Amino acid sequence: MVAVAAVMAWWGVEAEILRESMRYFVAYWGIFVLLLVLIIYFVALDLRFIHLQYVIAQRELLRRTLEEEGFRKTLLEAQRKSAGGADSQGE
Repeated sequence: MVAVAAVMAWWGVEAEILRESMRYFVAYWGIFVLLLVLIIYFVALDLRFIHLQYVIAQRELLRRTLEEEGFRKTLLEAQRKSAGGADSQGE
């Protein structure tokens, strides 16, 4: 699609028929602009898809980490120590 837009941009400057007829000129460059807008739209969609894949991978990594038994034990021990230290300081 990008190659087509590039060829259209080059040929649009070289074509005599586009200089002679306003109708052809407007139609040709209208198609070119539409193609350019579509290219930008597809790039934006691709960036959103890449971001979505990144977020899904992050979520999966977090899920695996939280489901790991060693991590859960360490987390519970840290919570107990934190809760125990807060109770003794308050008294």
